[in-house]
Amino acid sequence: MFTFLCMFDLASCSARKTRRAAVEAFHRAFPNPSSQALLIKISGADEHPEERAGAGRAASREGERLSHRPRLTRARANGLIAACDGVISLHRSEGFRSRAGGGDGAGKPVVADRLVGQHGLHQNGNSCPVAYELVTLDRSYRHYQAGAQWAEPDIDHAAHFLRRPRRRCRLSAELGERARHTIATQFGAEAAGLRYRRRLASLDLT
Repeated sequence: MFTFLCMFDLASCSARKTRRAAVEAFHRAFPNPSSQALLIKISGADEHPEERAGAGRAASREGERLSHRPRLTRARANGLIAACDGVISLHRSEGFRSRAGGGDGAGKPVVADRLVGQHGLHQNGNSCPVAYELVTLDRSYRHYQAGAQWAEPDIDHAAHFLRRPRRRCRLSAELGERARHTIATQFGAEAAGLRYRRRLASLDLT
């Protein structure tokens, strides 16, 4: 069973996380899933029962599994990522580090939209960067105000990428290894420290 993982926190504006995009992309990729599964791990459900119920309704089709558990420690979250075969992380707005970054670090193929915050992390050749369209909000979602813009991921493009690593296991392994290398060499603690040192030196602060 090739299992894709989607993780999100209901406290972090579920409309921004757009889990339905991940669900729809999975079902477009696999209309009759037989050896594929989508595992949706949510946290913050006790504090947001209505959104938890909505997530449960969305996970009613065959091939999906919805897991509601207490908040995981970093070690257990990394273990869950490691136990799955790929990560799907489609957001309408996202910063640099996300669960997608955890998938990269674990050497898993990541299907994630090509957002500015993750652009340097998810480069062509080490992941599956999904196209998106900027849309203007016609209403407010918590601190995302009406009139602002965020990204609407291309569902068909995401579905294409979901089928890609599933059909070609060698490609899946290669993508994961390239992503792991990117994290280790460009975004690990040592690489970040060297960038800070160079910047401080340029400011004559070392």
